Amino acid sequence: MSVIKKIKLPYVDIDIECTGKILLMVIGGRKPEPSWLKSLSFFDEIWAVDMGIETCREACVIPKMLIGDGDSSSPEAWEWAVEKNVPVRKFNKDKDLTDFQLALKIAKEERSDYSLFLTGCFGGRFDHMWSTAISMLHTEQAPPPIGMADGREGMIFLKGPALADFKFTDRPEAVSVIPFSERCSGVSLSGVRWPLCRASLDYSKPYSISNRLDEAMRMRAEIECGLAGIYWEWGISCRQQSCY
Repeated sequence: MSVIKKIKLPYVDIDIECTGKILLMVIGGRKPEPSWLKSLSFFDEIWAVDMGIETCREACVIPKMLIGDGDSSSPEAWEWAVEKNVPVRKFNKDKDLTDFQLALKIAKEERSDYSLFLTGCFGGRFDHMWSTAISMLHTEQAPPPIGMADGREGMIFLKGPALADFKFTDRPEAVSVIPFSERCSGVSLSGVRWPLCRASLDYSKPYSISNRLDEAMRMRAEIECGLAGIYWEWGISCRQQSCY
């Protein structure tokens, strides 16, 4: 059963329809600021994936599970998790699946009624970012994806028919619509300088980028068919997380 959830992040509130509870995974990309992570309360459960335990430790946020092979996080962070009685699923370093892909599989098996949100996923190597996004969006053995964010970037996923309402309190430098399926049809975007009205977007021609929010600081995104990401970026010049 789907319900309207409010994803409340620093500087933006998002109303989106999703199924059941929300699982937040902290993974091993660019670390969100500890204060940013501590400010989140929209999720029902939080897991750390390998180096994500470093972020959780720095923020004094105790995850419900730690998954990975331990190759990119410090022994001290893993020891902290054990001291906090966090259940650990440790895997051999020589394996085919990534730590995140293993975490998706476990989540599908044990939290089948949850939807998924990520942090610690931006920045770093392109191959890691691409693997994370495609695994999250196109792996059958994964919870339904909602989005990903940190203090500099964010993206909400819409699989048609779907819509999301955004209320920003700090203006992003850019907003974009990124098609993740071969064709996205019936795409509408309002509250921006260059609105879309039931447009068709192709995976091979992602032109709908670098839009601008209008003065009302509110945006609505809709899609009738296909899978798209609604992306925003504050950039380095944005107010830093110290004021969270």
